[in-house]
Amino acid sequence: MPLNPVLNRPEDAKVLSYPTGEAIKPGDHVIFDRAAAQVELVVVAPGVASTQPYWEEFGPGILVGGCVELGRVYVPLPQELERLAFVARRNPR
Repeated sequence: MPLNPVLNRPEDAKVLSYPTGEAIKPGDHVIFDRAAAQVELVVVAPGVASTQPYWEEFGPGILVGGCVELGRVYVPLPQELERLAFVARRNPR
């Protein structure tokens, strides 16, 4: 089974990763198209009620928000991975 550049390993097929290898998680602080943003949703598989509409229309990816310049943007992965850079995890409460 060929590896998808965004997926860690076949057995981790439900984990999207940054080019640096960290798993993409909701709340992550990122740079998207040179603008600070935050990951709102991670869409990795069909059948999850909160992400199903994104899966059906766009496939795997992430929803980024908190970006004044761009608003909320759905980033299909792996196609748009080069536009995304990991900055930090959300501060634990």
